[in-house]
Amino acid sequence: MEKSSFSSSNSTLTTESSHRSVNTHVKIRVHNGEDDRVFCFQIQRDVRLLKLMKKYGERVGVDYNTLRFSYDGRRIKEDQTAEGLELEDDAEINAFSEQGGGGTNHTCPASTLISM
Repeated sequence: MEKSSFSSSNSTLTTESSHRSVNTHVKIRVHNGEDDRVFCFQIQRDVRLLKLMKKYGERVGVDYNTLRFSYDGRRIKEDQTAEGLELEDDAEINAFSEQGGGGTNHTCPASTLISM
């Protein structure tokens, strides 16, 4: 009886272990913040998210280097993985075009200043 109980317990562990190994992929939704489109990707948990970024760029027709990706308000780096970010199925990543600017000094020369 002891042996049978062990066997049953061992079988359960094997099933749980097998289930974990089958679940090596995660489904991720990428939400385009500019036009509200959503693209769904399935990626291995331990693959760098750079692969997803490049594929997304191809799908929307832009160089992925011009895009910024974030999850839970934090920017995603190319070398991060779904596993490292603890992404679960249907996690949503936001994609935006990189915003430039903010460095231009818009001062008015005295010759164009209009007094009121």
